[in-house]
Amino acid sequence: MISQQEQRRTILSASTDDASRETRRRIIDAYLAAGAEPSARPSVTQLCRLAGVGRSTFYTHFATIADVSLSAVLLRMEDISSLEVEMRRADQTGWEAITRASLTELVQVVLSAREEIAFAVDTVSRAAVCDTLAEILRTNTLPIVEAVYEGDQATKLLVAEFLSAGTSRAILRWLDDPDAVTPDQLTDVILGLIPRQLSNPE
Repeated sequence: MISQQEQRRTILSASTDDASRETRRRIIDAYLAAGAEPSARPSVTQLCRLAGVGRSTFYTHFATIADVSLSAVLLRMEDISSLEVEMRRADQTGWEAITRASLTELVQVVLSAREEIAFAVDTVSRAAVCDTLAEILRTNTLPIVEAVYEGDQATKLLVAEFLSAGTSRAILRWLDDPDAVTPDQLTDVILGLIPRQLSNPE
């Protein structure tokens, strides 16, 4: 059963309220400023001091340091997805190139954050991290699917869910052994599975 505190964190993480977003960003920025290496990870007390917030405020927004760590990665993913949406709106013909560029950058972000993701997996769980990654991708993929994919809303929701969940699981699996498949090969595989309506509209 989900606690009230966990429910509140979920609501705040998706909130568009400026004050809430500002507080979360201050905590994440303080974490990044403290250093991303495992030996440099701050304690909750240190992080609160760096961010200028109280412990109660920290725990209102985040459950653990690993939660902050993963959120830092997700912010970068959100930026990539948001930029892709804007690029698609501006260019109605070059979507395959836009999709490839976004996927390439997404893979690089995840690869560079491999230690942070592993930290979150070890601290929370692999399933929880996968679900969180999928939710970010779904949120940013759905507007694209809604705009160009043929079908009713229920079908579009399924398409967005399939793409985000599959991509998240594939990327996490790849991170187990990134030397087995190059980033470009991974990008090609994922791109090849995306419906043509999304990557190459006629």
